Amino acid sequence: MNYAEARQRQSDGRWDWTTRNDDRIWRSSPCSAHEDGHATREEAERHHWEYELDNVRRFVVADAGAVTLERCQICSVFTASHVRFADGYTMFFLCSIHQDRASLEQVHPFVPCVSIIHS
Repeated sequence: MNYAEARQRQSDGRWDWTTRNDDRIWRSSPCSAHEDGHATREEAERHHWEYELDNVRRFVVADAGAVTLERCQICSVFTASHVRFADGYTMFFLCSIHQDRASLEQVHPFVPCVSIIHS
């Protein structure tokens, strides 16, 4: 299992979004691209949240008749489309009208002190 969360460095007290597996810890996206870290835990968490919103994958099923339609999580219209975050696990059913940034923030608001467990 992988345990992702903001962790404070022992070396300089800065914070990074990290992943831990088998007692190994490393900076993970989005913090893997820089070494300066963040001043606070919440700043590192917000950086990760922004990364999630900026890197969604949009899926529209070409043959909607071949799948079960789901209701858009905002307007409840039936849809065969959804968005999935870069982690590959977090998914929201959103119609094409509600696949914008404001709608993503509505269904996935920022929550401090978040940790994610995934395989």
